[in-house]
Amino acid sequence: MTPRHGSAARRLAPIVVAAVVQLLGGCSDRGSTAPESLPPPLPVSFHVRGEAAGTDACGGTAQCTFHIIVELAGEPRQTPTGRVYARRMGGEASRTVLAPDGSGFAFFADVFWPDVEARLLAPDGIELQIGPDEPTEPSRFWRNVQRLAGTRNSQIAGAGPWVCAPFDIWEGGYVDTVTIAQGNWSIDG
Repeated sequence: MTPRHGSAARRLAPIVVAAVVQLLGGCSDRGSTAPESLPPPLPVSFHVRGEAAGTDACGGTAQCTFHIIVELAGEPRQTPTGRVYARRMGGEASRTVLAPDGSGFAFFADVFWPDVEARLLAPDGIELQIGPDEPTEPSRFWRNVQRLAGTRNSQIAGAGPWVCAPFDIWEGGYVDTVTIAQGNWSIDG
């Protein structure tokens, strides 16, 4: 006589295997390309502000600011790591460099870039890429404005560190090659 539990186990084996396969299949994220944990989407338009100040070893100072408006230019694209928004931006940037005796210069620029990407990265990262991914600007000042990385959460739309570097010029009486200013940038909705 054959034990009854053996035949019952044989009948239940395909059902148990099918249930395990179904459970494991439900854990797959193959159908999803966007992380579930992203903060809310970016607004259609937002203001990015940066401020930095610093002193070099010789007593020279640098003060820097930028104020830019970023505008939505289409629907966001979902990626495996987050959302990417294609945008454009314009605004102003400045850098003032003074020697210890108070002499120096200030530079103010109106800026516009038609190709900006705002990247929301899971779970709380944000990057603003102005222009191509590979920096093309010869000046360290513009290279550091070209890519801003930080974080965001339910209280802040985005913020991070910013290093205001020199324009790397030494001509016509203007010298800006040394003083680096540490600062921050933030997004206002």
